[in-house]
Amino acid sequence: MFQAGFFYGLPGMDPIGIFRSANTVTGSINPMFWIPKTLYEALPYALLLFGGLAMLQASNPLMFGSGCLLAIVGAIIWRMRQTYRKRDRDEERL
Repeated sequence: MFQAGFFYGLPGMDPIGIFRSANTVTGSINPMFWIPKTLYEALPYALLLFGGLAMLQASNPLMFGSGCLLAIVGAIIWRMRQTYRKRDRDEERL
């Protein structure tokens, strides 16, 4: 799994200091970099929406491919969250 502290020790790989507050031992990132919950929850739907719109309005193959990619990523994120939440609910019942 990728850890945020990976780039910290490499010269030139952290030009704006994003990973400076990362804990390199556990790989966790400081909560000040988290996005608001409403934005987090809306992300897969926004990706699906913008991907679909890009495919519908595509005037060239690159735009259509980008729309497909956005829609696929949105669907993957949505499915991963759905699976995790279902598993989490099932474990709580036990």
